[in-house]
Amino acid sequence: MRKKFFMCDPSYFDVLYELDTNEHMKKDVRPDRAVASMQWARLALRCNELAQAHFSKPHPELPDQTFFANAGLPYKNLFIMSNFYHEERRREYEPNLKFFEKHFYAENIFLLNDGAFFEGQGDAVWLNEETLIIGCGVRTNLKGIKEVERVLLGHDSKIKVIPIFMKKQPRYYHLDTCQLRLPNSEMSLIYPEAFEAEGVEALKKLGFPVAPFEVCRSQEEILGYWKRMREEREGLDYEIDGIVVKVNDLALRE
Repeated sequence: MRKKFFMCDPSYFDVLYELDTNEHMKKDVRPDRAVASMQWARLALRCNELAQAHFSKPHPELPDQTFFANAGLPYKNLFIMSNFYHEERRREYEPNLKFFEKHFYAENIFLLNDGAFFEGQGDAVWLNEETLIIGCGVRTNLKGIKEVERVLLGHDSKIKVIPIFMKKQPRYYHLDTCQLRLPNSEMSLIYPEAFEAEGVEALKKLGFPVAPFEVCRSQEEILGYWKRMREEREGLDYEIDGIVVKVNDLALRE
């Protein structure tokens, strides 16, 4: 069976509102829709060569609908609908639901409860057939992750759903903005600054290579870590020119 892609063209892609979780959205900086459409058409053509592409009809009042990976999470013959964090994007829910009802049986579409926020493949990434990581803390929340986990475990008890805690900030609002799973490999690229310390620890346990760091709770601990790294730097597998001290609180950092 050929794999499937679900896509929505950017005919109405625009910035008609600003979201406080995305500092890149500025109503006075509008996208070039002609360029976006040309780029999307090339992508759609390539997707249709690799798999079977299905296209959702765009709606003029839904400028972000083209980010269709955010619509939900497919798993084999079932589909988990997203619950968008922002009210502006919740308007995508009904047309998206009608579209996916045409491609999945109604009994195989799962809806999340109110307050269980989950933004589909914007935050959810399969590392393998049994391990799903989900970015948590900006738009998707723990309640949403628990409901996704419940649905998936109901179909396969071997699945592991692992929340990856991200910093509450407006630059990296989805996991796919700071984590890239490289195709045909077991490697990923991540931007550690987008994650809470516990999120980085979770990624390390999953085998993501992360430069050594330590959480210090006083100036004395910071000084001790600096002295220890000064002694250990020659034994590292890579060169460093010093250490960076970051305050693990964006409000204090600013």
